[in-house]
Amino acid sequence: MPLDKLSSRTPAPATASSAPDPIRMEIVRGALRSAQLEMNSLIERTAMAPIIREKQDYFTGLVDKDLNLLIGTKFAFGTRIVAPVLEHFPASEMRPGDIYLYNDCYGTNGAIGHMPDLVFVTPVFHREQLEAYVFSWAHFIDIGGLQPGSMAPNATDIFHEGIIIPVVRFARGGEIVDDIFNFDRRRMMDILDRVVASKLGPALHFPNALRTDMLDEGQIKALRRAGTFFLCAAVETASPRLQKLIKKHLKVEKVEENIRIAAREGMYVRGFFMLGFPTETLDEARSTVDLALRSDLHEALFFIVTPFAGTALYELYQETLGERGFLQQQPEDVGYHHAHYNLSAMSDAELFGLQRRAFRRFFLNPKRALRIAARHPAKRELVRYGALTLLKMLPHPAARGSKVSGGTTIGPVSNGELESTRTHLATAWEVAEPVRRLDTRRRHASPLPTVAS
Repeated sequence: MPLDKLSSRTPAPATASSAPDPIRMEIVRGALRSAQLEMNSLIERTAMAPIIREKQDYFTGLVDKDLNLLIGTKFAFGTRIVAPVLEHFPASEMRPGDIYLYNDCYGTNGAIGHMPDLVFVTPVFHREQLEAYVFSWAHFIDIGGLQPGSMAPNATDIFHEGIIIPVVRFARGGEIVDDIFNFDRRRMMDILDRVVASKLGPALHFPNALRTDMLDEGQIKALRRAGTFFLCAAVETASPRLQKLIKKHLKVEKVEENIRIAAREGMYVRGFFMLGFPTETLDEARSTVDLALRSDLHEALFFIVTPFAGTALYELYQETLGERGFLQQQPEDVGYHHAHYNLSAMSDAELFGLQRRAFRRFFLNPKRALRIAARHPAKRELVRYGALTLLKMLPHPAARGSKVSGGTTIGPVSNGELESTRTHLATAWEVAEPVRRLDTRRRHASPLPTVAS
Protein backbone atom coordinates (compact mmCIF):
# COMPACT_ATOMS: atom_id res chain seq x y z
CA MET A 1 0.00 0.00 0.00
CA PRO A 2 1.43 3.44 -0.90
CA LEU A 3 2.65 5.48 1.99
CA ASP A 4 0.45 8.43 1.05
CA LYS A 5 -2.71 6.30 1.30
CA LEU A 6 -1.57 4.77 4.55
CA SER A 7 -0.93 8.16 6.02
CA SER A 8 -4.39 9.30 4.96
CA ARG A 9 -5.96 6.57 7.11
CA THR A 10 -3.91 7.38 10.18
CA PRO A 11 -6.03 9.37 12.70
CA ALA A 12 -4.87 12.82 13.56
CA PRO A 13 -2.97 13.05 16.84
CA ALA A 14 -5.10 14.03 19.81
CA THR A 15 -4.77 17.60 20.92
CA ALA A 16 -4.27 18.58 24.53
CA SER A 17 -7.90 19.67 24.78
CA SER A 18 -9.39 16.42 23.39
CA ALA A 19 -7.08 13.80 24.91
CA PRO A 20 -8.52 12.16 28.04
CA ASP A 21 -6.64 12.70 31.24
CA PRO A 22 -5.08 9.28 31.97
CA ILE A 23 -5.15 9.85 35.73
CA ARG A 24 -8.82 10.77 35.67
CA MET A 25 -9.55 7.76 33.46
CA GLU A 26 -7.97 5.42 35.99
CA ILE A 27 -9.88 7.03 38.88
CA VAL A 28 -13.19 6.61 37.03
CA ARG A 29 -12.28 3.07 36.01
CA GLY A 30 -11.41 2.20 39.61
CA ALA A 31 -14.63 3.75 40.97
CA LEU A 32 -16.78 1.79 38.51
CA ARG A 33 -14.89 -1.41 39.24
CA SER A 34 -15.34 -0.81 42.97
CA ALA A 35 -19.09 -0.36 42.52
CA GLN A 36 -19.24 -3.62 40.59
CA LEU A 37 -17.31 -5.50 43.28
CA GLU A 38 -19.58 -4.09 46.00
CA MET A 39 -22.67 -5.30 44.14
CA ASN A 40 -21.15 -8.73 43.65
CA SER A 41 -20.11 -8.97 47.28
CA LEU A 42 -23.54 -7.92 48.52
CA ILE A 43 -25.29 -10.57 46.42
CA GLU A 44 -22.91 -13.33 47.49
CA ARG A 45 -23.12 -12.40 51.19
CA THR A 46 -26.91 -12.22 51.29
CA ALA A 47 -27.79 -15.08 48.92
CA MET A 48 -29.24 -18.15 50.62
CA ALA A 49 -29.13 -20.35 47.52
CA PRO A 50 -25.83 -22.17 46.79
CA ILE A 51 -26.41 -21.69 43.07
CA ILE A 52 -25.91 -17.94 43.64
CA ARG A 53 -23.44 -18.00 46.52
CA GLU A 54 -21.19 -20.85 45.34
CA LYS A 55 -21.81 -21.26 41.62
CA GLN A 56 -22.11 -17.47 41.22
CA ASP A 57 -25.04 -17.74 38.82
CA TYR A 58 -25.77 -14.02 38.86
CA PHE A 59 -24.92 -10.90 36.89
CA THR A 60 -24.52 -7.24 37.83
CA GLY A 61 -23.97 -4.22 35.66
CA LEU A 62 -24.30 -0.50 35.09
CA VAL A 63 -25.37 1.26 31.90
CA ASP A 64 -25.57 4.97 31.17
CA LYS A 65 -28.83 6.74 30.34
CA ASP A 66 -28.32 5.87 26.64
CA LEU A 67 -27.95 2.18 27.60
CA ASN A 68 -24.23 1.96 26.87
CA LEU A 69 -22.67 -0.71 29.08
CA LEU A 70 -20.20 0.80 31.58
CA ILE A 71 -19.45 -2.19 33.78
CA GLY A 72 -20.69 -5.78 33.80
CA THR A 73 -19.74 -9.21 35.01
CA LYS A 74 -19.57 -12.41 33.01
CA PHE A 75 -21.86 -11.39 30.14
CA ALA A 76 -22.13 -8.04 28.41
CA PHE A 77 -25.81 -7.75 27.60
CA GLY A 78 -26.84 -4.90 29.89
CA THR A 79 -28.71 -3.05 27.14
CA ARG A 80 -31.01 -6.04 26.62
CA ILE A 81 -31.81 -6.23 30.32
CA VAL A 82 -32.74 -2.56 30.85
CA ALA A 83 -34.58 -1.95 27.57
CA PRO A 84 -37.76 -3.91 28.49
CA VAL A 85 -38.20 -1.72 31.59
CA LEU A 86 -38.13 1.46 29.50
CA GLU A 87 -40.77 0.01 27.17
CA HIS A 88 -43.23 -0.12 30.07
CA PHE A 89 -42.03 2.75 32.28
CA PRO A 90 -40.72 5.90 30.56
CA ALA A 91 -37.53 7.35 32.02
CA SER A 92 -39.32 10.67 32.58
CA GLU A 93 -41.61 9.00 35.17
CA MET A 94 -38.83 7.36 37.18
CA ARG A 95 -37.82 8.55 40.65
CA PRO A 96 -34.86 7.90 42.95
CA GLY A 97 -35.50 4.68 44.86
CA ASP A 98 -37.59 3.02 42.14
CA ILE A 99 -36.94 -0.69 41.59
CA TYR A 100 -38.22 -2.68 38.60
CA LEU A 101 -38.60 -6.46 38.53
CA TYR A 102 -39.27 -9.12 35.90
CA ASN A 103 -38.45 -12.67 34.79
CA ASP A 104 -40.63 -12.94 31.67
CA CYS A 105 -38.39 -14.31 28.91
CA TYR A 106 -40.94 -14.05 26.12
CA GLY A 107 -42.55 -10.77 27.10
CA THR A 108 -39.12 -9.11 27.13
CA ASN A 109 -37.96 -10.59 23.80
CA GLY A 110 -35.34 -12.85 25.33
CA ALA A 111 -33.74 -10.32 27.68
CA ILE A 112 -32.97 -13.29 29.96
CA GLY A 113 -32.48 -16.97 29.22
CA HIS A 114 -35.02 -18.61 31.51
CA MET A 115 -37.53 -17.69 34.17
CA PRO A 116 -35.53 -18.62 37.31
CA ASP A 117 -33.36 -15.59 36.50
CA LEU A 118 -35.08 -12.69 38.30
CA VAL A 119 -34.03 -9.22 37.13
CA PHE A 120 -33.90 -6.06 39.23
CA VAL A 121 -33.29 -2.63 37.64
CA THR A 122 -32.85 0.68 39.48
CA PRO A 123 -32.38 4.17 37.98
CA VAL A 124 -29.38 6.20 39.20
CA PHE A 125 -29.81 9.95 39.72
CA HIS A 126 -27.21 12.68 40.15
CA ARG A 127 -28.36 16.17 41.12
CA GLU A 128 -31.95 15.10 40.40
CA GLN A 129 -31.07 14.08 36.84
CA LEU A 130 -31.31 10.50 35.58
CA GLU A 131 -27.80 9.46 34.55
CA ALA A 132 -27.63 5.66 34.55
CA TYR A 133 -29.27 2.34 35.42
CA VAL A 134 -27.87 -0.32 37.73
CA PHE A 135 -29.17 -3.87 37.40
CA SER A 136 -28.69 -7.43 38.52
CA TRP A 137 -30.17 -10.82 37.87
CA ALA A 138 -29.70 -14.03 39.79
CA HIS A 139 -30.90 -17.61 39.48
CA PHE A 140 -33.59 -18.24 42.10
CA ILE A 141 -33.61 -21.90 43.07
CA ASP A 142 -37.40 -22.35 43.01
CA ILE A 143 -40.12 -20.16 41.50
CA GLY A 144 -42.84 -22.81 41.48
CA GLY A 145 -43.86 -24.82 38.49
CA LEU A 146 -44.28 -28.50 37.74
CA GLN A 147 -41.36 -29.78 39.85
CA PRO A 148 -39.22 -28.56 42.77
CA GLY A 149 -36.38 -26.42 41.49
CA SER A 150 -38.46 -25.09 38.58
CA MET A 151 -36.50 -27.18 36.05
CA ALA A 152 -39.04 -29.65 34.72
CA PRO A 153 -37.80 -31.68 31.71
CA ASN A 154 -41.35 -32.91 31.08
CA ALA A 155 -42.87 -29.41 30.91
CA THR A 156 -45.12 -28.88 27.89
CA ASP A 157 -46.12 -25.28 28.63
CA ILE A 158 -44.28 -22.20 29.82
CA PHE A 159 -46.54 -22.04 32.85
CA HIS A 160 -45.18 -25.42 33.93
CA GLU A 161 -41.82 -23.74 34.51
CA GLY A 162 -42.92 -21.42 37.32
CA ILE A 163 -44.42 -18.04 38.00
CA ILE A 164 -44.07 -15.47 35.21
CA ILE A 165 -43.48 -11.89 36.34
CA PRO A 166 -43.89 -9.21 33.67
CA VAL A 167 -42.05 -5.92 34.03
CA VAL A 168 -43.47 -4.33 37.19
CA ARG A 169 -42.45 -1.48 39.45
CA PHE A 170 -41.49 -3.37 42.59
CA ALA A 171 -40.70 -0.25 44.67
CA ARG A 172 -41.66 3.39 44.24
CA GLY A 173 -39.39 5.99 45.81
CA GLY A 174 -37.82 3.35 48.04
CA GLU A 175 -41.15 1.93 49.26
CA ILE A 176 -42.23 -1.56 48.18
CA VAL A 177 -45.36 -1.56 46.03
CA ASP A 178 -47.45 -4.58 46.98
CA ASP A 179 -50.78 -3.57 45.35
CA ILE A 180 -49.51 -3.99 41.83
CA PHE A 181 -52.26 -5.42 39.60
CA ASN A 182 -53.54 -1.96 38.70
CA PHE A 183 -50.23 -0.15 39.08
CA ASP A 184 -49.54 -0.66 35.37
CA ARG A 185 -52.92 0.53 34.12
CA ARG A 186 -52.31 -0.31 30.48
CA ARG A 187 -51.33 -3.87 31.37
CA MET A 188 -54.35 -4.29 33.65
CA MET A 189 -56.78 -3.16 30.97
CA ASP A 190 -55.08 -5.42 28.42
CA ILE A 191 -55.50 -8.43 30.72
CA LEU A 192 -59.15 -7.62 31.42
CA ASP A 193 -59.89 -7.13 27.71
CA ARG A 194 -58.33 -10.51 26.94
CA VAL A 195 -60.40 -12.16 29.68
CA VAL A 196 -63.57 -10.69 28.16
CA ALA A 197 -62.52 -11.73 24.64
CA SER A 198 -61.85 -15.29 25.78
CA LYS A 199 -65.57 -15.69 26.67
CA LEU A 200 -64.61 -18.09 29.45
CA GLY A 201 -66.84 -16.32 31.96
CA PRO A 202 -64.49 -16.52 34.98
CA ALA A 203 -65.38 -15.34 38.48
CA LEU A 204 -62.60 -12.99 39.62
CA HIS A 205 -61.99 -12.33 43.30
CA PHE A 206 -59.62 -9.61 44.56
CA PRO A 207 -59.00 -10.07 48.29
CA ASN A 208 -55.94 -7.83 47.77
CA ALA A 209 -53.60 -6.72 44.92
CA LEU A 210 -55.65 -3.61 44.07
CA ARG A 211 -54.69 -0.10 45.13
CA THR A 212 -58.24 1.20 45.37
CA ASP A 213 -57.49 4.92 45.15
CA MET A 214 -55.73 4.41 41.80
CA LEU A 215 -58.83 3.02 40.10
CA ASP A 216 -61.22 5.08 38.04
CA GLU A 217 -64.80 4.40 36.97
CA GLY A 218 -63.79 2.95 33.59
CA GLN A 219 -61.37 0.50 35.18
CA ILE A 220 -63.94 -0.60 37.77
CA LYS A 221 -66.45 -1.27 35.01
CA ALA A 222 -63.77 -3.21 33.11
CA LEU A 223 -63.15 -5.33 36.22
CA ARG A 224 -66.86 -6.08 36.40
CA ARG A 225 -67.10 -6.96 32.69
CA ALA A 226 -64.24 -9.41 33.15
CA GLY A 227 -66.17 -11.22 35.87
CA THR A 228 -65.02 -9.57 39.12
CA PHE A 229 -67.61 -10.28 41.80
CA PHE A 230 -65.59 -9.57 44.97
CA LEU A 231 -63.33 -6.61 45.67
CA CYS A 232 -61.52 -5.55 48.84
CA ALA A 233 -60.37 -2.06 49.84
CA ALA A 234 -57.55 -1.87 52.38
CA VAL A 235 -58.25 1.57 53.84
CA GLU A 236 -56.48 1.11 57.21
CA THR A 237 -57.22 4.60 58.56
CA ALA A 238 -59.16 7.73 57.61
CA SER A 239 -56.58 9.99 59.28
CA PRO A 240 -54.25 11.82 56.84
CA ARG A 241 -51.64 12.04 59.62
CA LEU A 242 -51.67 8.29 60.17
CA GLN A 243 -51.68 7.58 56.42
CA LYS A 244 -48.41 9.52 56.31
CA LEU A 245 -47.11 7.76 59.43
CA ILE A 246 -47.61 4.29 57.93
CA LYS A 247 -46.31 5.52 54.53
CA LYS A 248 -49.37 4.39 52.60
CA HIS A 249 -50.55 7.86 51.52
CA LEU A 250 -53.97 6.59 50.47
CA LYS A 251 -56.38 9.13 48.97
CA VAL A 252 -59.28 8.30 51.27
CA GLU A 253 -61.87 10.38 49.39
CA LYS A 254 -61.05 8.58 46.14
CA VAL A 255 -61.36 5.20 47.87
CA GLU A 256 -64.79 6.13 49.21
CA GLU A 257 -65.91 7.16 45.71
CA ASN A 258 -64.62 3.94 44.14
CA ILE A 259 -66.33 1.80 46.79
CA ARG A 260 -69.60 3.45 45.81
CA ILE A 261 -68.98 2.81 42.10
CA ALA A 262 -67.98 -0.84 42.64
CA ALA A 263 -71.06 -1.53 44.77
CA ARG A 264 -73.26 0.15 42.18
CA GLU A 265 -71.74 -2.06 39.45
CA GLY A 266 -72.79 -5.16 41.38
CA MET A 267 -69.60 -6.17 43.18
CA TYR A 268 -69.49 -7.33 46.78
CA VAL A 269 -67.09 -4.88 48.48
CA ARG A 270 -65.24 -5.54 51.73
CA GLY A 271 -63.21 -2.94 53.60
CA PHE A 272 -60.25 -3.45 55.92
CA PHE A 273 -59.64 -0.99 58.76
CA MET A 274 -57.08 -0.84 61.57
CA LEU A 275 -57.45 0.76 64.98
CA GLY A 276 -54.71 1.45 67.50
CA PHE A 277 -51.81 2.85 65.48
CA PRO A 278 -48.96 4.35 67.53
CA THR A 279 -50.04 7.78 68.87
CA GLU A 280 -53.56 7.37 67.37
CA THR A 281 -56.12 9.41 69.28
CA LEU A 282 -59.71 8.50 70.01
CA ASP A 283 -60.96 11.16 67.57
CA GLU A 284 -58.80 9.74 64.77
CA ALA A 285 -60.02 6.22 65.45
CA ARG A 286 -63.63 7.43 65.45
CA SER A 287 -63.10 9.10 62.07
CA THR A 288 -62.01 5.72 60.65
CA VAL A 289 -65.14 4.02 62.02
CA ASP A 290 -67.33 6.85 60.70
CA LEU A 291 -65.84 6.38 57.21
CA ALA A 292 -66.81 2.71 57.23
CA LEU A 293 -70.32 3.48 58.49
CA ARG A 294 -71.13 6.06 55.83
CA SER A 295 -69.59 4.07 52.97
CA ASP A 296 -71.36 1.68 50.61
CA LEU A 297 -69.30 -1.27 51.84
CA HIS A 298 -71.12 -4.55 52.23
CA GLU A 299 -68.68 -5.65 54.87
CA ALA A 300 -66.14 -3.92 57.13
CA LEU A 301 -63.53 -5.60 59.31
CA PHE A 302 -61.92 -3.64 62.15
CA PHE A 303 -58.56 -5.02 63.24
CA ILE A 304 -56.32 -4.02 66.13
CA VAL A 305 -52.79 -2.99 65.12
CA THR A 306 -50.50 -5.80 66.27
CA PRO A 307 -46.66 -5.89 66.48
CA PHE A 308 -45.77 -8.84 64.26
CA ALA A 309 -42.17 -10.03 64.53
CA GLY A 310 -39.94 -8.78 61.73
CA THR A 311 -41.79 -5.49 61.24
CA ALA A 312 -40.77 -1.93 62.07
CA LEU A 313 -43.72 -1.82 64.46
CA TYR A 314 -42.34 -4.83 66.34
CA GLU A 315 -38.94 -3.14 66.64
CA LEU A 316 -40.62 -0.04 68.05
CA TYR A 317 -42.49 -2.24 70.50
CA GLN A 318 -39.26 -3.84 71.76
CA GLU A 319 -37.37 -0.54 71.86
CA THR A 320 -40.11 0.93 74.02
CA LEU A 321 -39.82 -1.95 76.45
CA GLY A 322 -36.07 -1.38 76.70
CA GLU A 323 -36.47 2.35 77.23
CA ARG A 324 -38.83 1.64 80.14
CA GLY A 325 -36.47 -0.85 81.74
CA PHE A 326 -38.37 -4.03 80.84
CA LEU A 327 -36.99 -7.21 79.37
CA GLN A 328 -37.91 -7.97 75.78
CA GLN A 329 -41.06 -10.05 75.53
CA GLN A 330 -42.48 -12.08 72.71
CA PRO A 331 -46.09 -11.07 71.95
CA GLU A 332 -48.51 -13.89 72.68
CA ASP A 333 -51.65 -14.88 70.80
CA VAL A 334 -50.60 -12.79 67.83
CA GLY A 335 -53.32 -12.93 65.20
CA TYR A 336 -55.54 -10.71 63.13
CA HIS A 337 -58.74 -11.66 64.89
CA HIS A 338 -57.69 -11.88 68.55
CA ALA A 339 -55.12 -9.14 69.14
CA HIS A 340 -54.76 -7.82 72.68
CA TYR A 341 -52.19 -5.08 72.03
CA ASN A 342 -52.72 -1.36 72.37
CA LEU A 343 -50.04 0.85 70.82
CA SER A 344 -52.20 3.98 70.66
CA ALA A 345 -52.79 7.10 72.74
CA MET A 346 -56.13 5.58 73.84
CA SER A 347 -56.85 3.55 76.93
CA ASP A 348 -57.65 -0.13 76.53
CA ALA A 349 -61.26 0.61 77.41
CA GLU A 350 -61.48 3.24 74.68
CA LEU A 351 -59.73 1.22 71.97
CA PHE A 352 -61.33 -2.18 72.43
CA GLY A 353 -64.69 -0.65 73.26
CA LEU A 354 -64.61 1.34 70.02
CA GLN A 355 -63.74 -1.78 68.03
CA ARG A 356 -66.74 -3.70 69.41
CA ARG A 357 -69.10 -0.77 68.92
CA ALA A 358 -67.87 -0.40 65.33
CA PHE A 359 -68.84 -4.01 64.57
CA ARG A 360 -72.24 -3.57 66.20
CA ARG A 361 -73.05 -0.29 64.47
CA PHE A 362 -71.95 -1.59 61.08
CA PHE A 363 -73.52 -5.05 60.97
CA LEU A 364 -76.68 -4.43 62.99
CA ASN A 365 -77.84 -1.89 60.42
CA PRO A 366 -80.93 -3.60 58.86
CA LYS A 367 -80.35 -2.09 55.42
CA ARG A 368 -76.76 -3.31 55.37
CA ALA A 369 -77.76 -6.77 56.60
CA LEU A 370 -80.17 -7.08 53.68
CA ARG A 371 -77.46 -5.98 51.25
CA ILE A 372 -75.10 -8.64 52.64
CA ALA A 373 -77.78 -11.33 52.32
CA ALA A 374 -78.51 -10.30 48.74
CA ARG A 375 -74.93 -9.99 47.51
CA HIS A 376 -72.80 -12.33 49.63
CA PRO A 377 -71.04 -14.69 47.20
CA ALA A 378 -71.27 -17.75 49.49
CA LYS A 379 -74.77 -17.74 50.91
CA ARG A 380 -74.34 -21.20 52.46
CA GLU A 381 -71.67 -19.68 54.68
CA LEU A 382 -73.85 -16.83 55.90
CA VAL A 383 -74.93 -18.59 59.12
CA ARG A 384 -71.36 -19.37 60.20
CA TYR A 385 -70.22 -15.96 59.02
CA GLY A 386 -72.98 -14.28 60.99
CA ALA A 387 -72.09 -16.19 64.17
CA LEU A 388 -68.43 -15.18 63.91
CA THR A 389 -69.43 -11.57 63.34
CA LEU A 390 -71.64 -11.60 66.42
CA LEU A 391 -68.70 -12.79 68.51
CA LYS A 392 -66.76 -9.72 67.44
CA MET A 393 -69.54 -7.55 68.86
CA LEU A 394 -69.25 -8.94 72.41
CA PRO A 395 -67.56 -6.63 74.94
CA HIS A 396 -63.80 -7.04 75.15
CA PRO A 397 -62.45 -7.72 78.68
CA ALA A 398 -60.35 -4.56 78.53
CA ALA A 399 -63.37 -2.48 77.51
CA ARG A 400 -64.92 -3.15 80.91
CA GLY A 401 -61.92 -1.82 82.83
CA SER A 402 -61.32 1.63 84.28
CA LYS A 403 -60.39 4.48 81.98
CA VAL A 404 -56.64 5.22 82.03
CA SER A 405 -54.18 7.37 80.12
CA GLY A 406 -52.72 6.35 76.78
CA GLY A 407 -49.98 3.77 76.52
CA THR A 408 -48.60 0.72 74.81
CA THR A 409 -49.99 -2.65 75.77
CA ILE A 410 -47.16 -5.17 76.06
CA GLY A 411 -49.05 -8.36 76.78
CA PRO A 412 -52.44 -10.03 76.56
CA VAL A 413 -55.17 -9.84 79.17
CA SER A 414 -54.49 -12.62 81.65
CA ASN A 415 -55.94 -14.06 84.85
CA GLY A 416 -58.78 -11.63 85.16
CA GLU A 417 -56.78 -8.44 84.67
CA LEU A 418 -59.02 -5.55 83.75
CA GLU A 419 -56.17 -3.68 82.08
CA SER A 420 -53.69 -5.32 79.72
CA THR A 421 -50.00 -5.25 80.58
CA ARG A 422 -48.77 -1.81 79.50
CA THR A 423 -45.96 0.67 79.16
CA HIS A 424 -46.44 4.22 77.95
CA LEU A 425 -45.79 5.39 74.40
CA ALA A 426 -48.36 8.15 73.86
CA THR A 427 -47.09 11.46 72.52
CA ALA A 428 -48.31 13.31 75.59
CA TRP A 429 -49.63 12.37 78.99
CA GLU A 430 -49.58 14.10 82.36
CA VAL A 431 -49.59 11.31 84.91
CA ALA A 432 -48.13 7.89 84.24
CA GLU A 433 -50.22 4.96 85.39
CA PRO A 434 -48.90 1.91 87.27
CA VAL A 435 -47.86 -0.82 84.85
CA ARG A 436 -47.91 -4.58 85.18
CA ARG A 437 -45.44 -7.17 83.94
CA LEU A 438 -46.63 -10.57 82.77
CA ASP A 439 -44.64 -13.53 84.12
CA THR A 440 -44.94 -15.91 81.18
CA ARG A 441 -43.53 -18.84 83.15
CA ARG A 442 -45.94 -18.62 86.09
CA ARG A 443 -48.77 -17.17 84.02
CA HIS A 444 -49.59 -14.38 86.43
CA ALA A 445 -49.06 -10.64 86.50
CA SER A 446 -46.75 -8.95 88.98
CA PRO A 447 -47.02 -5.23 89.81
CA LEU A 448 -44.23 -2.88 88.83
CA PRO A 449 -43.44 0.64 90.05
CA THR A 450 -45.07 3.62 88.41
CA VAL A 451 -43.31 4.69 85.21
CA ALA A 452 -42.21 8.29 85.39
CA SER A 453 -42.48 10.36 82.25
